[in-house]
Amino acid sequence: MLTRVFALLFKYLPNTPVAWRDVRVGALVTSWLFNLSRFLIGQYLGHSATASTFGVAGALAGLLWVYPSAQIVLLGAEFTQVWAKMHGSRAAEAQAEGEWPFESSIRPSG
Repeated sequence: MLTRVFALLFKYLPNTPVAWRDVRVGALVTSWLFNLSRFLIGQYLGHSATASTFGVAGALAGLLWVYPSAQIVLLGAEFTQVWAKMHGSRAAEAQAEGEWPFESSIRPSG
């Protein structure tokens, strides 16, 4: 279910057309990372005594999940864009524009 939410987000939110095959890969990677972070935060909160130690302020530890989850969604969107340029539907376009394989960012200057 979560993969479908990310797929819809990555397909219809960008201001450019994105192929479904690129969206599918990005949504799977993002969903996997999102579930991993959810599991790890759950383990942390389950095994720590933040609620009993800090009282009501310990509930703020649940907000620890908000920042990483937002970063994971942004990372997934960036991954989808790079995947499309490296392996997906925009590979030919990126190669024609001289972005293949992102040589300007990989090659050392000098």
